[in-house]
Amino acid sequence: MLGLSFLLSGCLLLFLLAPKTTSEALPGPDAIRPLKQAYTQHCGRCHALVDPVYFDKARPIQNYTRRYVQQDLIHEREAQQVVAYIQALSAVRP
Repeated sequence: MLGLSFLLSGCLLLFLLAPKTTSEALPGPDAIRPLKQAYTQHCGRCHALVDPVYFDKARPIQNYTRRYVQQDLIHEREAQQVVAYIQALSAVRP
């Protein structure tokens, strides 16, 4: 039961239930291809890629990248690239 409360309190359960995608299906124009590759490389090395549409004002990508940096799973520069990709997609989304 304690494990379940940890999952729920950390929003990990919501993250696990988030829609997944593949690197080939990731959205974005050619201009942000390096950021897309960074998202694939950094986020796909430990878990399935989460569809970028999952991240929004209610679930900002920074909440996740911050945790990963604190846990030494990714470096700050890698986190910045991931955040930049999600923000670039937000800028081109209708």
